[in-house]
Amino acid sequence: MGMIFFSGGGQAFLESLAKRANNSKMAQLFSWLGGIVIFIDDYANSAFIGNLFRPLSDKYRISREKLAYIVDSTAAPVSSIFLISTWIGYQVGLIGDSLPAGTEASPYYLWLSSIPYSFYSILAIVMVGIIAYTGRDYGPMLKAEIRARNTGELWAKDSRPLSGTSELKIAEKASISPANLWVPIILLVILSFYFMWSTGGGSEAESFSQAISDADSMFSILLATIIAFIVAIIMYVVQKIATVAEIMDSFMNGARMMVYATLVLITAWSIGSICGELGTAPYIVGALGESLSPIILPILTFIVSALIAISTGTSWGTMAIVTPIVIPLGVSVGAALPIVISSVLTGAVMGDHCSPISDTTVMSSTFAGSDHIDHVRTQIPYAITVALIAAFCYILAGLGVPVIIDLIVGFVLLYLVVYLLSAISAKQLGIKFPLEEFVEKESE
Repeated sequence: MGMIFFSGGGQAFLESLAKRANNSKMAQLFSWLGGIVIFIDDYANSAFIGNLFRPLSDKYRISREKLAYIVDSTAAPVSSIFLISTWIGYQVGLIGDSLPAGTEASPYYLWLSSIPYSFYSILAIVMVGIIAYTGRDYGPMLKAEIRARNTGELWAKDSRPLSGTSELKIAEKASISPANLWVPIILLVILSFYFMWSTGGGSEAESFSQAISDADSMFSILLATIIAFIVAIIMYVVQKIATVAEIMDSFMNGARMMVYATLVLITAWSIGSICGELGTAPYIVGALGESLSPIILPILTFIVSALIAISTGTSWGTMAIVTPIVIPLGVSVGAALPIVISSVLTGAVMGDHCSPISDTTVMSSTFAGSDHIDHVRTQIPYAITVALIAAFCYILAGLGVPVIIDLIVGFVLLYLVVYLLSAISAKQLGIKFPLEEFVEKESE
């Protein structure tokens, strides 16, 4: 992502959207869509979208709290459920290490099957779209939006916005071409699926989905990344954007953002190893195995994962603690493993969104240029709204309701709750929706 930003591909993406964004609604929708497009990594997503869309957001007087929320709620939720991201190897590895001996399903297949049940992550992404499209905020976020729209104060007077800068830089001779963004990303996606299909049996597999389920996902994504990396370098050198050495410097600038993620990963592995040595999973399975219902386990796991993530500030550490415990427990009580697995992964993401010490939450505040506490304070009501609806969806899933029905019910409830809460907040503040648009006057 550092190389793509350096090449001007990100700036070209912003400029193409800015031509179509003529109000705050479109600016928010494009920021939301941009967050979905940058699916590869949550850290890269925060840096890329925060830096890229902040000028557009400021132009239409969107509060920095709102931008930080959009960035935060399309970073980890997107990366945690997308088929090609830095999260996959870690999640699949945890699942594989936690499966009891004799389990027939492959870890990647179980992870793949858990995606539709990742209710919090899916609903969190959808909620950003609903609020951006309708403009119906509520709670502290509505107050922040009214302040920004009416006074031009993008953050509160007593706030201390974080730096809002990163190591990502644009080359002096950058070619402002969308191809510099899209070619490497599209190539990465296509090659990743091709190599996963190939390592999963290729034409000898029963079906494409079966091949993907049996694939060596980490090797496939690594190989695709290397090829996309080489192609990107060739593209940028041919365009005379910079020398190979300068391009590699931009790559290292992007890689520096991952240092903290690497430390978090090492810590998470350590926690998982300690729990394994202590025999935590067998103890809990023995203590609770006969008393837990397979209907209750997913929602209980979701809540516990969220609470641990709030306390520790790390979703990956939470996964390392909870996954080795709940998978054997799920097998013991006869629960559907994809539902149980999803409740761990998405519960950890929810806790991240509510924790002031979460790495991704801090990064969202930083790259959006928002006061960190204001970001957490305005985001928590939204995260809790989504969490309550996600918990209800887990109850439905536990009762055997098809996942597509669970999701439809979740979407409908989400829209109705947003409409109701925004109406209550608007009445309390004595305002009406939509909020008045700020129109920048052209200089004479």
